[in-house]
Amino acid sequence: MLKKYMSILVCLGLSFVAGVQSNSPFYEPIRKGDVKRVKELLHKHDNKIDEADVALAALRGQVDIVALLLSQGAPLDEEAMRSAVRGSCENRKLARAYEEIVQMLLKARAPFDKETLCMAVECSTPAIAKMLVNAMPNFSRDVTTSSRYKK
Repeated sequence: MLKKYMSILVCLGLSFVAGVQSNSPFYEPIRKGDVKRVKELLHKHDNKIDEADVALAALRGQVDIVALLLSQGAPLDEEAMRSAVRGSCENRKLARAYEEIVQMLLKARAPFDKETLCMAVECSTPAIAKMLVNAMPNFSRDVTTSSRYKK
């Protein structure tokens, strides 16, 4: 249920990670970009990585933290990719960072949906949109068999 509400907030352009997941021990270090503190927390056995932690790091363009979380087997859901694409739409100065994050997420097989692809096409960099198009299974078949493209 919480994921459904987070998805709605993302679609409305609100940051779901701003307040909803603030109880995570990783929230503040990720928000601040404190790689050292994130490493310290990862070494503690009682702290588990959450999908929202990866999404926050992706949204903020924290390449090193995303790489660190992925190397530790962080769980992934659609919010991670959606957050990376949304971040690239909001902060063009970090375009290369977001492109690198999207590549890492794709390599880690992070799921994403057509809405994320549409967001990438509408406002992200062409490189990110192209990466997602190439990664989407059956994309060309979906487009060519769609009833709106048939005559």
